Amino acid sequence: MEFDKKITNIHQEPRPKNQRHDPVKRQEMGVLVKSLRVAAGLTQYDLCSLVGQKYISFISQVEQGRVRIPSADVEIWADVLNVNTHAFAKECVRHYELESYFNAIYPKEQRQRDL
Repeated sequence: MEFDKKITNIHQEPRPKNQRHDPVKRQEMGVLVKSLRVAAGLTQYDLCSLVGQKYISFISQVEQGRVRIPSADVEIWADVLNVNTHAFAKECVRHYELESYFNAIYPKEQRQRDL
């Protein structure tokens, strides 16, 4: 029964919200996405339509670093923004995930920016 008490105590302890969320890194990714969109000659409305988003405000929120690009949509975003899919996905991991996760995926020699 001591095990049950430990489990109960674990679930009662507050967990930090958005533990994996780094607002500075998300904002950096937002700036990158906006610069790629502008370089591609697209408006937020254009990008919204081309990536299959329902609301233009989603594009604005990505560019402000408030939300992240859905991982399932990284390839289409890269295509629409006219950048290498692997390089774009790598930047998504760099900015949206924990640094230790990024470092585990990419060896030191592969960590430079490709975009």
